[in-house]
Amino acid sequence: TFGAVLFGAMILLPLYYQIVRGEDALTTGLLLVPMGVGAGLAMPFAGRLTDNRGAGPVVIFGIIILALSTVPLIFIDPTTSYWLLSAALFVRGIGMGFSMMPAMSAAYRTLKPTEVPKATTTINIIQRIGGALGTALLTVYLENQIPKGHLPGAANDIPLVAQRIVSDAFAATFVVVLAATLLALIPAIWLYRTQKKLPPPEPKKEGEDNGPPITEFEIET
Repeated sequence: TFGAVLFGAMILLPLYYQIVRGEDALTTGLLLVPMGVGAGLAMPFAGRLTDNRGAGPVVIFGIIILALSTVPLIFIDPTTSYWLLSAALFVRGIGMGFSMMPAMSAAYRTLKPTEVPKATTTINIIQRIGGALGTALLTVYLENQIPKGHLPGAANDIPLVAQRIVSDAFAATFVVVLAATLLALIPAIWLYRTQKKLPPPEPKKEGEDNGPPITEFEIET
C-alpha cells in the first residue's frame, strides 16, 4: 500500500505540470525539488524519533502528513499557484521522510544479521511491485477520467476549457491518492500495536560490532 501511495502519486504532478501547464522536462524537475528538500530535512528527525519512540507512531504521523499534503491537490486547476503546489510538495516530502525510513527500520528490527540480505531483496521487490502497480492503476484511472479528444500533448495547444477538463481529471485522481493514503494507516496502526508487544531493543555495549563478522572466502586449489 505504501509503495503504491508513494511511487504511484509521484507520477501525477509531473504529468500535470507538463500536460496542463505546458512545462518542459527541466522545469518540471525543478518544480519537484521542494518534495526532496522536505524529505531531506525530515529524515534526520524521523530517525531520532524512531530510536526514542519506535517506528509505529512516527510512521502514523508521516502518513497523516502525507494525507494532509494531498488535500490541496484535490482542488487543482489550470491556474493553481505554483507556490501552493510547492508548499504541498514540501509538506509531502516531510511526510515521506517521517514514514518511509521508519517503516524500513521497523522491517529490519526483528531480523538476525544473516537474514538481512534476503529481507532487503524481498522488501525492494515489494516496493517495486507496489510502485509499479500504483503507477499503472493511477494512470489508467486518470486516462479514464479524461473525455476522449481531450488528451493534449502540451497546454499551449489547447483552449483553457480543455485544460480545465484535464485538470479536473487530475483532481479526481488525487482523491484516489488521498483515499489510498488513508488506507495506508491500517498497516501503520498494526505496526504500532505490534511494536508495543515487542521488548525494547537492548542497548549496544561499547565496542560491540554493528553487524556480522566479515569472513574471507577460502579458495580451494
